[in-house]
Amino acid sequence: MSHPNFINIQTAYVKAYHQNEYLAKQFERQEKLSEAEIGSGKELQRIKAEYLSNKSDMNGYAAQLKQLDLSLQRIQNGNLYDRIPVRSPIKGSVEAIDIQLGQFVEAQTSMFKIVNSEHVHADFMVFEKDVMHVKTGQKIEFTVSTSDEPLKAEIISVGKRFEEAPRAVHVHAEIEEKDFHLVAGMYIKGKIFTQSKQLKALPESAVITEDGKEYIFITMQNPELENDEFEFQLLEVKSGKKEGGWIAIELLEEMPDGALVVQNDAYYLIAEMLKRETEHSH
Repeated sequence: MSHPNFINIQTAYVKAYHQNEYLAKQFERQEKLSEAEIGSGKELQRIKAEYLSNKSDMNGYAAQLKQLDLSLQRIQNGNLYDRIPVRSPIKGSVEAIDIQLGQFVEAQTSMFKIVNSEHVHADFMVFEKDVMHVKTGQKIEFTVSTSDEPLKAEIISVGKRFEEAPRAVHVHAEIEEKDFHLVAGMYIKGKIFTQSKQLKALPESAVITEDGKEYIFITMQNPELENDEFEFQLLEVKSGKKEGGWIAIELLEEMPDGALVVQNDAYYLIAEMLKRETEHSH
């Protein structure tokens, strides 16, 4: 940026700086004369007031120059800046330029938009009914709209006020993966782990529903023995929560020792079983 006012501030500072050196010596001289009862007390007061006033002006100009990120030592040597560099307070890339060359810029004018993609946080909205279960330190697993790869984060702050429509609070989280390419403004969806509890679980494809009841298939034969035929039997269970393709189960019957559970394609087995039962009934 450039403006005559920038030159005027630097010039005023240089004058005040050199004047300060002169007045400091004059003030010191008058103090010594006053101590020796040679000088005039009135003259000492005048020099002191002038010295302190000039020093205040010098410090004021210096504060303005520091806000502009200019070197005071360079200006003290008479090397004035004709252009002022605009420095970003953060590292990042320029996402938008809101001004044009030659434009007069007010103090409140937005000039550039800078985005720092090296340290991106995840921002979630948690609905009112779930807020009581959320706190700092909890882990989050989330995905971005451009990838199915799960990412992990940890909650670092929970908002203190509700947003309207929908009524929810902001939850900020520190992302653990630093090498994954994320762009500010991406849509993300996550799950917050509020508590941990060990449960028996199977893949969802292992549980079937028949006549309003839930079952799994088990076998007492070892598939590593390469048997030509397997014998399966149904075992009634009660299902619970689902998570990531897994479903919690509660055994309603005792499982025999050594039994193996069919984990995939249980519906094909029940279909084949019903088919054979139908054939035998003819």
